[in-house]
Amino acid sequence: MGTPTSIIGDSWGYDYSAVQLNSSSEEVIGWSNISDNLNVFMGPRIKTADPFTKGSSKQQVIHAMGAPTSVIRDSWGYGFSTVQFDLNGKVTSWSNIDKNL
Repeated sequence: MGTPTSIIGDSWGYDYSAVQLNSSSEEVIGWSNISDNLNVFMGPRIKTADPFTKGSSKQQVIHAMGAPTSVIRDSWGYGFSTVQFDLNGKVTSWSNIDKNL
């Protein structure tokens, strides 16, 4: 990503986008890609993948939707829509505000 435009605590900013780092391991734990400028890849979106449903795995969501525009704890965002996961990484609920899920 290059040099961030801002660093606030464990959050590195790139214009209006941000990458959240774990303070001890320095691993990426979340992001918000508001400026659509982050180079994020979690696996391929597969156009022929089945839609995800309650109980689907994170990998099944990635296949159906691609990389989320934001990751905040156990919530993945796709624009204004969100998918919630339990501690085992299974879909528990979603909100389809953008009608894009």
